[in-house]
Amino acid sequence: MTFLERIECLKRLHQLIHRRATGAPAQLAIKLEVSESTVYALLTEAKELGALFRYNRTLQSYEYLHQTQFHIGFASLESIKITGGSRLFYPLL
Repeated sequence: MTFLERIECLKRLHQLIHRRATGAPAQLAIKLEVSESTVYALLTEAKELGALFRYNRTLQSYEYLHQTQFHIGFASLESIKITGGSRLFYPLL
């Protein structure tokens, strides 16, 4: 699997987890068109990238523990519009 194919799988995995529509790992493998072992590798990679999720037996789906977004890529700084903010850095006492 190429790097871009892996990113696309992670993107699709995120969409399915977000919708709580993954199913069990075997079903998820079918949805992602990969092997079940690849599903486990993708889940591990998602966790390594900071995703916090669990398998919900009642829903029979993985679900995020908190609202989660997945972003990867490049963007021009000119295309980013900052509409407000707050003080992010506080002096150390």
